[in-house]
Amino acid sequence: MIRTATVLVAGVAISASASVINIDFSNDALGNALANGQAVSGNDVSSLFSLSSSGNNAGLAIFDSTASGPNASAEDQDLLVNLGNVLILQDNAESAKSGGIFSSPDDDGNGGTMSFSFAAPTELASITLIDMDGGNGGTVTLVDSAGDPDLVDIPIPGNDDSM
Repeated sequence: MIRTATVLVAGVAISASASVINIDFSNDALGNALANGQAVSGNDVSSLFSLSSSGNNAGLAIFDSTASGPNASAEDQDLLVNLGNVLILQDNAESAKSGGIFSSPDDDGNGGTMSFSFAAPTELASITLIDMDGGNGGTVTLVDSAGDPDLVDIPIPGNDDSM
């Protein structure tokens, strides 16, 4: 679970069954390309985990962070970090969508919680966090198979930096 003012997940590398699986948000669970602005939840991205969100936002969405990509002229230039698709908490003010696609993908300044619930015990190998605004940093909560949480505080290294 990730809680912060604004945390965007660029990639998650997990170890499962003695192999590392990189989740880069470029394809859905069926192998279809995820579109810029596409709303995602549940097992949309992978059969290995379920996604959910909470907070004062419009839910989870895909944002193409390529500097020369479809969001090059977007208001939120600090999201253009050239990591391809990233997972954001969509801004309520930009919540118009058609066919499951937000017309103006943009991160919500109010932040919220992104939850990844894995179907089997999984080791988190790495996670990339971008655009941590709000001045409070964030927290990544890892829960072991016994249900015991391990909270990892994430400081803000500087405005709009990636970790």
